[in-house]
Amino acid sequence: MLRRPSVKFLLLSYLCVFLLHGCQRGFVQHGPVPLAVSDNRIDNTIYVQWLGVSSWIVSFGSDVVVVDPFFSRPTFLSVIFSLAFQGLAGNFVYDIERINLVLADLPENTKFVLLGHAHYDHLMDVPYYIQRKSGQNVTYVGSNTARSILLGFKPGQLDFLMAEEGTQTQKGRVRITAFPSDHAPHFLGHKFMSGEVEEPLESLPTKAGQYLEGQTLVYFIDFLGDQNKVVWRVFVNGAASSPDGAKVLGQHQDFLQEHPTNVAILCVPGWDKVDDYPNSILRLVDPDSVVLSHYDDFASAYKNGEDPKSGMRFVMFANYDGFVTKLKNLKEKNNYRYTIHEPKTGQCLGFPSSNRNLTCEQ
Repeated sequence: MLRRPSVKFLLLSYLCVFLLHGCQRGFVQHGPVPLAVSDNRIDNTIYVQWLGVSSWIVSFGSDVVVVDPFFSRPTFLSVIFSLAFQGLAGNFVYDIERINLVLADLPENTKFVLLGHAHYDHLMDVPYYIQRKSGQNVTYVGSNTARSILLGFKPGQLDFLMAEEGTQTQKGRVRITAFPSDHAPHFLGHKFMSGEVEEPLESLPTKAGQYLEGQTLVYFIDFLGDQNKVVWRVFVNGAASSPDGAKVLGQHQDFLQEHPTNVAILCVPGWDKVDDYPNSILRLVDPDSVVLSHYDDFASAYKNGEDPKSGMRFVMFANYDGFVTKLKNLKEKNNYRYTIHEPKTGQCLGFPSSNRNLTCEQ
């Protein structure tokens, strides 16, 4: 009878792979990244801007949604040490200097911050923004686990919407709809930091193992026009998911048919560790454009302008080229209509594609 490897064995194996992968990490003094946001937009264009990992700024005119802002990017060595030796580790906290090098404040007119799940690479920096003036009039959307972890930071105020099946909320011309999904395994069939944090933490988390996954979620960002009709629809998937993870979404055909999905942001890592991804998603959302996400090496400091087609250092086990090949094969086999976008870090993309040459910066 085969025995499942212990978590400590898996962590040590992961550490060995990491050491072979390389340990270098350093600050990149590039200054704050120019944002794809402007109060003066008059064109009928949506912008999606990638700031590494699964961090996105999505905007239409002056209406802004931020997804999973994360820039501290601790080394995998520190993560593995914190997981393997929880009794010794106790300084696993966000890095203000690194945050300020990329996104010191949420963009003006940010309506929502969406949290795909509660692992550190999605949630760790959110308490920093909650405490900033720019984060005060923002609704944070995520799981009960994400809320329980954030409450450990004792925020003065927290406008948090707990997302469940079909949870929908609207501010001005922006509507968010959430659906439960799941998360692919990380390594040798094992998923690290799974589980729930059901009750608010008594104090701020200081160990990687306190950032449990909770319920993984996918989101639709709808920008609305006259009579609250959807003008643009963006789908955000922060983790590769199994066919089971897509089942709930598939039960909401009326919502899916309300408006075509213009842009689908899809997580790359984990695609080859679950069955039928991303096709289980593509069959349902059938997007005009697919934009790739979460493939840069987030154990190193953020570097603006890294190009996946030329010299980018990918996160371990991403198998980036394999995912791009699979997307191309799925498109040909199933006659999908999407175009594939492979952004550089910091790059923003404008849609419709006829406007792609417009500048994204203010």
